[in-house]
Amino acid sequence: MLESSDHFMNVVKKDFPMHSQSIEKLYSQDGMFRSLCEEYTSCLQHLAKYKREASEKNNDLAEFEALLADLSKELRSFIEEHKP
Repeated sequence: MLESSDHFMNVVKKDFPMHSQSIEKLYSQDGMFRSLCEEYTSCLQHLAKYKREASEKNNDLAEFEALLADLSKELRSFIEEHKP
């Protein structure tokens, strides 16, 4: 996803609001700082993505665990009903 350079600065300013002026100054004057802001924003985006994916997987896992428990009960009942 292509982001404007202001986007990276704004993300950092949002997370460090008490340093807004310093962030703006550093962002406009220091290429290394701009790169850090881009990497920080990228890391946040990836982390959010992985958290979403993990949450979805946890939901799937819970559904399969519940299904397995139900199937286990059904198997147990079936076996008990058909004991010799």
